[in-house]
Amino acid sequence: RLEDYAKLSGFTRGVCDKLLPGPVTILLSKGPRIPKWYFPETDLIGIRIPYDEFTQDLLNAFRGPLVTTSANTSSCSICHAHEEVVESFRKSKEKPDLVLKGSLPKNSLASTVILPEKNRVRIVRPGPMTAKQLKSLLGVAIVE
Repeated sequence: RLEDYAKLSGFTRGVCDKLLPGPVTILLSKGPRIPKWYFPETDLIGIRIPYDEFTQDLLNAFRGPLVTTSANTSSCSICHAHEEVVESFRKSKEKPDLVLKGSLPKNSLASTVILPEKNRVRIVRPGPMTAKQLKSLLGVAIVE
């Protein structure tokens, strides 16, 4: 249940229902199953449900969410192949426990990161879903 991992209002539930799965990461307040030590500098958690078939199969096999970081460090651009993931963490103190082999097309963009706030949505990081598309799907003000 999404409510275990993020606090949802009626508005944020509607945003999630309309946009997930999809090419967006939705920033929401951490729910009760997110440990306090997991990114302690923020009360927010990014919720991402891709519509990629392999990812959906993986999530279904786990019978729940994967709580994880991005496939690259914050100072690196999007990784398009597993070798790039490994390289992006080469100098990092923290290393991923597992990297799956695979790749994305070179023109792939990182997800659009949004923050729902008081009946509007703020775009935190532009990506494949545009402000115009968000406005059309959600019917609310979009702040870029």
